[in-house]
Amino acid sequence: MRRFLTRSGWVVFLAALLVHGAFVVTVVNRVPGPDKEVPPLPPLLWIFNDAVHRLGPGADFFALYHAAVEMERGGDIYTWNPDGVTPFFYGYRYLPAFVQAAGPFFRLFGPWEAYLIWLHLLVGLVVLDLFLVRRLFGNGPHLPWLMALWLVYTPLWLELYMGQFTFLAASLVMAAGTLLATGKPRGALVAWFASAAVKMFTLVLLPMWWRLRLFVPALAVVGVLSLVNLPAFVRHPGYWSAFVFQNVGEAPFNALHSGNFGFVYFLRLVGWEGLGLDPTLWFPYVSRFQIAFLAIATLAVALARRPPALAMIAFLVLAHQLSYFHVWEHHYTLLLPLGTFLLFLLRGRRAPTAVTAAAMVLLAIPTPLALWDIRDPGLWDPTTGWPVLQRIALPASKALPALALFGVSGFLCLEGGVSWPWRGRIESASPGGPPEKAAGGGDQPPGLSGLGSARPVAFRCDSAN
Repeated sequence: MRRFLTRSGWVVFLAALLVHGAFVVTVVNRVPGPDKEVPPLPPLLWIFNDAVHRLGPGADFFALYHAAVEMERGGDIYTWNPDGVTPFFYGYRYLPAFVQAAGPFFRLFGPWEAYLIWLHLLVGLVVLDLFLVRRLFGNGPHLPWLMALWLVYTPLWLELYMGQFTFLAASLVMAAGTLLATGKPRGALVAWFASAAVKMFTLVLLPMWWRLRLFVPALAVVGVLSLVNLPAFVRHPGYWSAFVFQNVGEAPFNALHSGNFGFVYFLRLVGWEGLGLDPTLWFPYVSRFQIAFLAIATLAVALARRPPALAMIAFLVLAHQLSYFHVWEHHYTLLLPLGTFLLFLLRGRRAPTAVTAAAMVLLAIPTPLALWDIRDPGLWDPTTGWPVLQRIALPASKALPALALFGVSGFLCLEGGVSWPWRGRIESASPGGPPEKAAGGGDQPPGLSGLGSARPVAFRCDSAN
């Protein structure tokens, strides 16, 4: 059976590689030629709301490009005003330091050339992530199946089409988790810093660093991140209000539409559309729900007796994903490393492994959009005329599998019971024996015994009575 799984898995992996390559070619072929007109949308892209009913290829990447143009001109990087250079774009909503670091490089090229460079960099990140998957799982029979899942994961395809930055942050989270699992906490901190510089949601991992007794270095990382962005916010007072408005306020567009695949939007459809609740209570409830959700997740991590580090990463990041208001389909790219971490921790445990694998498959396959869609590019929200159950089914296709992963990660964090964290110590979860020595001969920080080239282990924080 093991040999059959391995051989058939590599066949599936090669097929997935071909399909992934075909999608990349399809995206490249949508880049306009000398006539500057974007070619018609091919059927392979009909599965995505953001391909059919939004701007063209690279629109999210062009947010960075447009911000770089405005930065060159001394303008407002958060403005939505056309600049005469960028073909089309969504509003820039990231930290100023990100465009200050990446913008000048991409401005060396025209907008479409810069997008193609970014697309190829994303494909390179996919390759690097597959190496990290192999680093965690070795050459087991399930390795090719998991790598195939990465290649046919449709939110990742959408990420490539839009030129988004979520996969960059996800890859850095993947690197941070792998470095933690191989006994390299300082490298993990660097990867975490880079991910937060791209997208700040990974700051929700601060409770994990506290449990690993690396809170002071983590606070130093947050301090550096603040310092590199502070000058821009001081020089341009409007930057801060625009940044907050786009990310945690009521963004300047209607987010209650077919592009929203979040759990919060799913609840909104169930409660306000399905059950007829008072719509004026929507925004107050959303903010309170997010605060409560994140607070409960933080408390669970703080009180868990033996939470594995990789489970804490998945649990805290999923808490953000499930409680955030603006969750688009491409954001589920972030769940690729989280699901990978959970499968790594669950090896040999059939029931939770089956739940996790099923959730990952559901996240990978297309949403039911194409079954009911009206493929009119001028139609902003094709779901307005759908029956309520169909409208609910669209975000549910991603939000409910994410909720299942959240449940599995919470189970892994709390299965050892709860205790007061200040009474505990941190140990490795490797079976028996004292913490190991690092590859170079020295002791690792508490709870992160080094493995050198040895097999990764699932580090846990152990609170003893």
